[in-house]
Amino acid sequence: MATGQVVLLNPGDHIYTECLGGSYYHHDLIKPTFGFHPITTHLEVALSLKRLTLMGHVDLCSGIYVGRGLVTNPNTGKTRTITNAVIHFLGLDKEDKVKKTKPECQTCFYKPKGPGIVLTCLDCFHEGNGLYRYEYDVSLLSFTFKTSGSCTPWSCSDPNTVIKRAYDYLRDQNFGDYSFVFNNCEHFATKCKMGKARCNQALWGTGLPGAMVYNVARRLTKDILW
Repeated sequence: MATGQVVLLNPGDHIYTECLGGSYYHHDLIKPTFGFHPITTHLEVALSLKRLTLMGHVDLCSGIYVGRGLVTNPNTGKTRTITNAVIHFLGLDKEDKVKKTKPECQTCFYKPKGPGIVLTCLDCFHEGNGLYRYEYDVSLLSFTFKTSGSCTPWSCSDPNTVIKRAYDYLRDQNFGDYSFVFNNCEHFATKCKMGKARCNQALWGTGLPGAMVYNVARRLTKDILW
């Protein structure tokens, strides 16, 4: 877990972490929690990304933090409540494969099976890498110059609506096929937060003009590439 400013994670927070070896961050949503978690400051995020970029590609993985969540033991069928649960869109690695060699988690019983919306514990989400909070309602100037995939100028919905959207997608598994560029974990997290899917990582620092072009391309390729 990355060290940094200690803050309370709130119900429906959009969080993200580094996944080394790929090309984007992983984004998720967080459930209500009853404790404190270390979250690295935004300046430290930028510095970390700059350092990691020099080393190679950086994946940013995103999701929704939901706090307490109910999981089922596949061996006994019994359910139990875990704390610090995260709902996120599991995708593919650089070779379009799912990491299936990871053993079953003894906390949330998660074991990779294929692409889709999953609920896991926070440890399975960040796997020991840095943990950051995605920012909403930032200025257009900040959006242009801050790290792609870390913020957006758009507003988000209230936490209850955000969490309901995440659970609906988890239940129905209807977010569509995974696509690195057009339908990834940041699309999922922003869809839960705003009701509209966005992916600022794919803009590569182009800011608002790039966002406009990208959104047009995403609409044109729907049902073709994803």
